[in-house]
Amino acid sequence: MFITICYIYLTYSDNQSKKRQLSTLVEMFCNHIPRSSLLFQRVVLSHSLGRMPRILKPGALSISSFCDDGMESITLETLMEKGGKQVLEISPKQYVDLSHDWTLFIGSSSPVIKKCNPSNKLTNQSEMYLLIEATPPYIDRNGHVHLRKVPSEQAVKLSRLTKPIAWKSGEPFGIVVKASVEQCAKTGLAFLDGVLELDDGLLVEHIATVGIRGRAQSLLSRKASLQQQALLQSQLSTTDHQPSTASHQPNPTDHQPSTTDHQPSTTDHQPNPTDHQPNPTDHQPNPTDHQPNPTDHQPNPTDHQTSSRKVPNVLVYTDSDDKEPDHYLMVRKVLQQCLHPDHYVIYHLTKSQILNHPWIDNTALLVLSSELEMKESIKATNKIKCFLDSGGNVLNFSSRLYLPDCISVKKQNWNASIIDVEYYNKCLENTKSLKCLHRDYLFSIDKSPEQNGTDLTVLAKCEDQPVIIEVKSKGQGTALLCQVRLDVDPSKDKMVNSEEFAELKKSNQTRYEVLSDLFSHLGVVCSLGVTPSITPCYIHSNSGRAQVSFLNTIKGRLKEGCLHSRLSTLQFVDTFPSDKEIDSECIPVITTHPKAVNFDMEAYQNHLHTKVLGNVVLYSEVIPTTMTLFEGFMFHVEENVGTVAIATRMTQGKGRGGNAWISPIGCAMFSVHVRIPIQSNLGQRLPYLQHIASAAVVEAVRSLDGYENIDLRLKWPNDIYYGDKMKLGGVIVNSCCWENKFHAIIGCGFNVNNSDPTICINDLVARHNHECDMNLLPLTRELLIARTLTYIERIIEHFQLYGKDSFLPVYYKHWLHSDMKVHLENEDGPEVEIVGLDDMGFLAVKNQSGQVVSVQPDGNSFDMMKNLLVTKARP
Repeated sequence: MFITICYIYLTYSDNQSKKRQLSTLVEMFCNHIPRSSLLFQRVVLSHSLGRMPRILKPGALSISSFCDDGMESITLETLMEKGGKQVLEISPKQYVDLSHDWTLFIGSSSPVIKKCNPSNKLTNQSEMYLLIEATPPYIDRNGHVHLRKVPSEQAVKLSRLTKPIAWKSGEPFGIVVKASVEQCAKTGLAFLDGVLELDDGLLVEHIATVGIRGRAQSLLSRKASLQQQALLQSQLSTTDHQPSTASHQPNPTDHQPSTTDHQPSTTDHQPNPTDHQPNPTDHQPNPTDHQPNPTDHQPNPTDHQTSSRKVPNVLVYTDSDDKEPDHYLMVRKVLQQCLHPDHYVIYHLTKSQILNHPWIDNTALLVLSSELEMKESIKATNKIKCFLDSGGNVLNFSSRLYLPDCISVKKQNWNASIIDVEYYNKCLENTKSLKCLHRDYLFSIDKSPEQNGTDLTVLAKCEDQPVIIEVKSKGQGTALLCQVRLDVDPSKDKMVNSEEFAELKKSNQTRYEVLSDLFSHLGVVCSLGVTPSITPCYIHSNSGRAQVSFLNTIKGRLKEGCLHSRLSTLQFVDTFPSDKEIDSECIPVITTHPKAVNFDMEAYQNHLHTKVLGNVVLYSEVIPTTMTLFEGFMFHVEENVGTVAIATRMTQGKGRGGNAWISPIGCAMFSVHVRIPIQSNLGQRLPYLQHIASAAVVEAVRSLDGYENIDLRLKWPNDIYYGDKMKLGGVIVNSCCWENKFHAIIGCGFNVNNSDPTICINDLVARHNHECDMNLLPLTRELLIARTLTYIERIIEHFQLYGKDSFLPVYYKHWLHSDMKVHLENEDGPEVEIVGLDDMGFLAVKNQSGQVVSVQPDGNSFDMMKNLLVTKARP
């Protein structure tokens, strides 16, 4: 009872203290702002952040690089100090000129500048402007991202207190916001308390009250300016009768169809779905169609050594063949504390898969966490050696499964369950002491590294015995051999008693740091990734008739405003509170006042040239997956409604074969509903639908003037590749039959402006510009989604009229597999030569006796082109 009373008293006292501090700040703002500026700045920073504060000194000409350089030096007076931060009064008042490369936020208008009488005193509700300076999270020399850890119940979002007006990119990143005096005081107090949060992990460095001059540039004016520049450049280039093909910038209004990729065919007399372009003005993309994101990547052709980059799969081997055994789930949870969800996907590599499945070429890191020794350890060890020789990396917590020749293990009877480990961090040149659970074996280095020709480094010891060793492979791969149990949660170990657990808990943070450092040795980027919160959907349409038809269809099917289905529940509402948390099982769909922060709906509609597909859009900033939204209405909407669901991010994206789909910002992701009559050409060959969708993505890019040679390719059955090197997109199709029609949901995702975790289309554009001395503009998600939908509809129409022969030349023009030889059933199986697609859309191959057979994947989730199974023989 006494503790409860003390807690109530302390809570009450803390609330009263905050009220007094807020009242003090409000009074400061009202008394000082008309004639001066207030600056909130850091004075003391934790050394762990790795950056020193910028201390403002008297005599400076401005408080920030974003403010006008004054002719008069500033004077300052300290008004308040709290928690390593301070509030200063700056005289004279500071101003920001928005005409100097500032960009308006979508939905904002350039502020109307009113003359202010310095003698006037502000009130609580008077509006004022704040300048926010922010920087990206600190990344240390090991690549570790350091984010401030603020409990969610204490965090204060800047977007909830203020209205954003304009932003300016760079480092630091600048934001100008508007709010009442009281809301600005709350913002300043949250900064002083260390609980103010911005999006994208940005760290607030300084806050200042400022005056505003000039007008920020809107997207429309920026777009018009760039269009005029492009037109002028085009006019200048056309004055040369023999322009250089290396430097010629194609005219956006003058399409010349490319014939360089034409494949002769007996079906050449049939119309080709790529021969006609949707709109002659659609071929030169405009980079301003999309609201710029201050964190958008600007691709550099020298940023990536793409030929050596691995697919971002992290495989965890355990002894079980179960899909998700308890031990694997525990190890995955430990790894997820270090690996960013936008960079890596963790899969379970089962006991049978390590020997029989083609995982080597599709893995960035193999984690071995086996409690038992495999019967087939020799074969498994050989597979792991092949992986290392191909440049792969291994983190081995079960070292008996793989050891280099110069190392063996010996039984060790430790005196206790917990041992003291000394870990040497080479990058930081320091040693960390930590307590760990151990395994029952110790390393024994039988030969010196020089004798064995092995590059070997001891990273950690216990009682002068090596417990963590780094081994470099001749094939540039790295293996870390670890005999301490960093791969498990000590609280889950049944052998650990309460006293031992208390001892281990003291080293929790150090164990995390050591594990992160081990990942850095393996070239794995470690950073904390926060799963974004689900946001509402919004309905958009460029066809009022289609949207009315859609809403009328669902109206009679709603129960208390909700449309229920087996896969999802959609709650149709006029408005939804911005601060209300959304349950992923029930997604609100707002039918009025459409809003899209990171997607330019106008640009999407301008580039969409379809009769039906994509004319009604369900858009969400963050959603679990777009694939599940259609079941409640797709069988009932009218034929003139073509619904597409588009998301900026997905938290549960799915790929084919049980794969997950990573969805960082910059990735184009959508699902579209398509109707296919059963008795039609495509209805009788439905597997072709996935080929049509993946080909449409490539055509959306390579049919643009100047972009014909961007090296986008198709990998059977549903992947979009950069050459034959790296995947940057894929397609998944789910279908069911209803009233003589197949209703298919095509899910599509491809990297447009996100270079991580693999590579993106704009990287390829930048590389092409660099290699060919061209100046092609980067592409946007809006343009490519709209063009992909246009090509999907057009190719389907031609397929239905003229059959598969009208499509195959388009598909073969871009695919990777002509005359390729593969093995059936496993890597040691019979070799066959790929012929093409068969009548049903399966892969046709020719065996050594000349017989053509059709094959399909064996269901593995690592590589659809490996371990192919014969489906039927053909005459």
